[in-house]
Amino acid sequence: MENPHGHNGFKSGTVSHSGTGKNDRFLSHGRKLTRLVVQAIISTSIRAKTNPLPTDPNGGLYLVLTSSDIFVEGLCQSICGFHYFTFPSIVGYTFPFAWVGNSEKTCPSLCAFPFVVPKYMHGVKALKHPQRTARCGRYDQRNWTRAS
Repeated sequence: MENPHGHNGFKSGTVSHSGTGKNDRFLSHGRKLTRLVVQAIISTSIRAKTNPLPTDPNGGLYLVLTSSDIFVEGLCQSICGFHYFTFPSIVGYTFPFAWVGNSEKTCPSLCAFPFVVPKYMHGVKALKHPQRTARCGRYDQRNWTRAS
């Protein structure tokens, strides 16, 4: 009998990208954020007067990325990012979301593996993309190589 929910019991579906995003260049939530403030950022973005992010309680996912000058509680101490769901009391809906921090200045050897290798990992070389330039920082996993 075929599983109606797809592979391993999970329901499969269509993945789409809304093509929208928000940039809080004025740091309206400050430079030191808690997990709850990350949810407030999502709330602010979906309630924005100009170009609010779309809301889809049945299939939406929000991704919060922070720059290297923003500290989120736990960054480099116990986490490099996290995923959870929003609380209706903060955002108005329950949405899945993820946050990923930029550890470039704070702890590159902790959160940037395999592109930076911690000093205690003797003999392990960092991965380096053969076509990476200063202008384009994207990585294509099919072309990862070990740095020489």
